[in-house]
Amino acid sequence: MRKMARKGRTCPVVIVTQFESFGEADESVSYDQLKAQCELEFPQLFRGMAHYHATSNAWEAELDHLIGGGQ
Repeated sequence: MRKMARKGRTCPVVIVTQFESFGEADESVSYDQLKAQCELEFPQLFRGMAHYHATSNAWEAELDHLIGGGQ
């Protein structure tokens, strides 16, 4: 999203991930921390995050909501 912002791209971004944390050791951030960081740093680009889980379809509903299918 940094490159997109730098190049003036305006396409909305939705992150779908199965990870609960990102990075390693002392530089690790949680799903919620990354979401908050993206909301703060990229308010024009970042639409949201969906947490994928193979045994649940709740992520599908969240993704549908984020891309506007629930409107």
